[in-house]
Amino acid sequence: MLPAYPRGGPRRALEADAHELLAQFGLGDKAEYRVEWLSGGEAQRTAICRALINGPRVLIADEPTPTSTPRGRATSCGSSASSRRPGRPCC
Repeated sequence: MLPAYPRGGPRRALEADAHELLAQFGLGDKAEYRVEWLSGGEAQRTAICRALINGPRVLIADEPTPTSTPRGRATSCGSSASSRRPGRPCC
């Protein structure tokens, strides 16, 4: 939740947005897991969610999914594409 705090707003709204992002990346069932309990690919997808939570204008990712499974890579690429808003590039 910490990465979302600069946005401000009610905690429940921030939590709802975080859970929605996690679900888009196939991590909805792991929302309460500690980072050390996640696989390498799950940790990377979580990092992508942290990067997207505040709606950045640009997201630059240098090999964001090298340890993911093929399914995880497809989820990450598809989800980051669907998370984009018009006019917000993803590199």
